[in-house]
Amino acid sequence: MNIVCGRCNARHWIDERVPSSRPDQLKFEACCKQGDVVLPLFNPPPDFLRDLLQDNTAAARRFRQQLRQYNAALSFTSLNYTATDRGASNGVNCFQIHGELYHLQGPLDAAAGQAPRYAQLYFYDPAYATDVRLRANTGLDGTVLRRLLDMLYDVRNPYIRLYLTARERLQTQHTAEPSRIILNPQLRLVLEKGADRRRENLPTSEEVAVIIPDEYSDPSHRDIVLAERSDSTDRPRCHRINATHAAYMPLHYVLLFPRGDHGWHYQLRLRGDRERDRLTLRQFFRFHLHVREGHELIPFAYYRLFQ
Repeated sequence: MNIVCGRCNARHWIDERVPSSRPDQLKFEACCKQGDVVLPLFNPPPDFLRDLLQDNTAAARRFRQQLRQYNAALSFTSLNYTATDRGASNGVNCFQIHGELYHLQGPLDAAAGQAPRYAQLYFYDPAYATDVRLRANTGLDGTVLRRLLDMLYDVRNPYIRLYLTARERLQTQHTAEPSRIILNPQLRLVLEKGADRRRENLPTSEEVAVIIPDEYSDPSHRDIVLAERSDSTDRPRCHRINATHAAYMPLHYVLLFPRGDHGWHYQLRLRGDRERDRLTLRQFFRFHLHVREGHELIPFAYYRLFQ
């Protein structure tokens, strides 16, 4: 790939050009829709993570083999899917799912008698949190895991602060005054007071859970809502985070986006005046899946986590 797009600097083969483009002004559609897709590039990984992705030491090679496990240990949300063996044969066993991958968000506080998991672990001392993660993810290097956790704090991953702030705000609210906290697509926490209990059916106890509204049911369907549950005897339930939320990708793929780069969301737009200007999910990923000079690491160097 020795041809560079003049709009977004993506590398191409010459045959990928728009057929009608002139030889001295080559145009490309797949990467940036001839300049109409304008997005910030993902931030490069921090030095420690970059070395693990590139070095040829035994520790770095072992890290790359276990990259999925390290990411799962540090993620804020869990990953779920419906597995299938449809079309399986005696050859290479391929990972197959039916439907789509989805991410689950549980309550912010662990249930009594249960060890904290996922986002809950970011409320604890890093040394204790690392020990819990190692017990749940056997075979990982404790030193590497702790340094990765320290790295997330050093680069100020925004979701650590968001979860801490949400938890503190919910704990300080008076139960007599119903309230909820929304994590909107701009990744801002919005505190709403005086919600109508008859309409919202908001709970009143101190146990925190996440409620994800249906995709098309109301105008705020892209928000993640943190609220208090009404019945403390209920078992904590997990709820799906919608793929249209800007935090959908970075909340789970923490090592791909250690600085919390935004994922795709509905408010992204194409450049220029047009009747249908929404930037689609497909256009978002096509832009980021083209190689650019100096930006080869994300996502291409993540091996098992990216493939």
